[in-house]
Amino acid sequence: MAGEWQENGRRMAGEWQENTRRPANDRQQTTAYSLQPTAYSLQPSAYTLLATRAQVGTEAREEKKKREHGC
Repeated sequence: MAGEWQENGRRMAGEWQENTRRPANDRQQTTAYSLQPTAYSLQPSAYTLLATRAQVGTEAREEKKKREHGC
């Protein structure tokens, strides 16, 4: 996925430059490239979310056990 995204990002940036006919050092072209790291930074968030969900589930089970045993 990461490889495909990188490839698409480059292609998109190239098309953007062609369609708008802006110089290569223009800020708007840089924006197309700046979107790329965002895709990678979203990936760990999914793992973090799963880990958090698992942790919350474990805590809930521990609370339930405490209530049942009256500790």
